[in-house]
Amino acid sequence: EDPKVQYREELINIANNYFEENPNSREFILNQIQMHAISQIKDGFTKFRISKLKREDEKFALIEKTISAMDALNPDFISVTYGALGNTLSNTVAIASHIKQHTKAEPLAHFTCIASTKDKVNSICNELSAAGIENILTLRGDIPKDNTQPIFTDFKHASDLAEYIHNSRPGEFLTAGACYPEKHPEAVSMRTDIENLKKKQDAGMSFFTTQLFL
Repeated sequence: EDPKVQYREELINIANNYFEENPNSREFILNQIQMHAISQIKDGFTKFRISKLKREDEKFALIEKTISAMDALNPDFISVTYGALGNTLSNTVAIASHIKQHTKAEPLAHFTCIASTKDKVNSICNELSAAGIENILTLRGDIPKDNTQPIFTDFKHASDLAEYIHNSRPGEFLTAGACYPEKHPEAVSMRTDIENLKKKQDAGMSFFTTQLFL
């Protein structure tokens, strides 16, 4: 049997069992946590992503339970996103800290250029470092539709953000980036996209991740 199919079935069973015990949590789990499993499976490499976090006491408890279910599957890391304009970034730090303290997986905290200043980056990096978090996924971020406000300040590209983190805090964090097997939708050509990928590598990114949802 295809291991990806078998893995997917295991995840569905875990989710169904959880929903039976917590029937009121189904909508929250699906819409707020969006347990994107599996993003990658290759030679035993597995990651999960937790997204759209809105930390309220009851919902945070549900997130904790979901993280425990993820941890039982021994992922290599769990990445944590936040809202498009950075308004829930503090939640990302809190969830990543919980993953670091209570699971065997490594947390990978998302950080986007959108609405990020150097002062904000310094502050968040201080929080991540204090929590023992060493891995950051540096991204440009998705530009909200119909946005009319300036969203880029000190950083326009993910490579700018990664380079700043490495230069200002050498050796403190491992940074990762996004890559696109069929090229970024905004790239004019595959060659241009690969050249941009090389810029990310030169900026200090150690590895790249794609998105694959089953």
